Amino acid sequence: MTDNGKITTREEFGRLLNKKAGQKYGSIDNILVNLSFDYQRYYTYKNGRSFLRYPQDLDRICEKLGINQEDLDLSSLVSKKYYRSFGLKINGTSQDQVPKLDASIINESKPQTELKHEMEYKPFVYNIGENSEHGLIVGKSQEMKSIFIILGNIIKNPDQEQPVLITGETGTGKELIAKAVHYNSNRKNSPFFPINITNINENLLESQLFGSRKGAYTDAREDSIGFFEETGNGTIFLDEISNMPLEAQAKLLRVLESRTFYRVGDTKSRQFNGRIIVATNENLEKLVESRKFRQDLFYRLNVVDIDLSSLRDRKDDIGLLFNYFVCEYNNKYKTSYLKEPTDKGKELLQSYNFPGNVRELKNLIYKAIFNFPESESVLVENYIQIKDLKFKKTQKSDFNTEGIAFADSVISYFEIDNKSKFEIAELRVILEAAFNTKVVMIKTAELLEISRKTLWLRLENFGVSATNLKQYYLQYISNNR
Repeated sequence: MTDNGKITTREEFGRLLNKKAGQKYGSIDNILVNLSFDYQRYYTYKNGRSFLRYPQDLDRICEKLGINQEDLDLSSLVSKKYYRSFGLKINGTSQDQVPKLDASIINESKPQTELKHEMEYKPFVYNIGENSEHGLIVGKSQEMKSIFIILGNIIKNPDQEQPVLITGETGTGKELIAKAVHYNSNRKNSPFFPINITNINENLLESQLFGSRKGAYTDAREDSIGFFEETGNGTIFLDEISNMPLEAQAKLLRVLESRTFYRVGDTKSRQFNGRIIVATNENLEKLVESRKFRQDLFYRLNVVDIDLSSLRDRKDDIGLLFNYFVCEYNNKYKTSYLKEPTDKGKELLQSYNFPGNVRELKNLIYKAIFNFPESESVLVENYIQIKDLKFKKTQKSDFNTEGIAFADSVISYFEIDNKSKFEIAELRVILEAAFNTKVVMIKTAELLEISRKTLWLRLENFGVSATNLKQYYLQYISNNR
């Protein structure tokens, strides 16, 4: 199946279905689960024949699907890779519950060199685990292709004890990557414990992580098991590791080096058999230099490093992610009125920097579902929060760090903390443009390609008048000379 949903096949698979090239063969009713699309292509490339060549292949597939071979219609199989795009469900879905897709066999044999090129350089999605509920990692940019390769290397490596360090801005999908490592490893049937260090009181952190013995502190009325002990043979994911206190860092280092730990107040060492994955949105090397993070722990963690790019640095993925989330939510909420972006919508999406990264893009669509009536056919240009704040094409240097600092200062000074993340992102766009034009409102409006009246109304929505903003700008410039 091609990226645009066109169903094609090599001649070998056509023979398997006993169909000729171009012959239609009905509708798609079921999804073939746990069969990697990339592996099918690789198998065909290496062996010159269809993956489903032998009867034992069908026996294995039927066993996975939990059905009898006589109930399996080969013409109704499609890679799980595309199931959300068509609103299909996993296995056991009756024909009257799924849309009918008129499919046809197309003889599209390609040179083996071209197949190899596609296989190696066109990753599309990455299954987080065998269970589709864990989701998919979607991307086609060069940055994501590199991530897919690293993930493949981690999963194939027989050493399942090495820690993994995931870095990237908030909202880039660090926990999804951690889940991909866990659910594609031999630990997949054991627990996956995601722990955000910032959500745990510093005084309770060690007892929460490692457990405590009765009487270890005032409220310790009985022995308690910590997350490391509960993990068993599974994976513990420590998010925001940069916020871990130095004393707890020392205990984490011990776990990494000796695979043992102590409950708080206990003298008995306990074995840790799981895997440790950590994540941060900060630069750990700089924290090491400022003595806020242990150097020895950093070196011990920095064995396998996955650095996730921000969405603004991989804009090739924006359209793909948008379509993916639209299909996902339309299917989840039984809607069909959210549409894929038009050319205008695509241009609009590309013009926005998405400071909240993939999470912000996903929430944008989620918000649209609950804010528009079902009778309305909604396009991206109808509901994107900053739809008319599209910058003219300028160099990145035009919007430098000074503009960002000014925006932060304004938000703090005027105490604008009762707005949503979307609204704050919108305000930042306005303030950075205002700083760039020395808060000359007519020039700011021109840069944003909106009217002055619209600009004034947007500012008033945040409790800031054009006059007050100008006065604050002059004061800000004076103080920062």
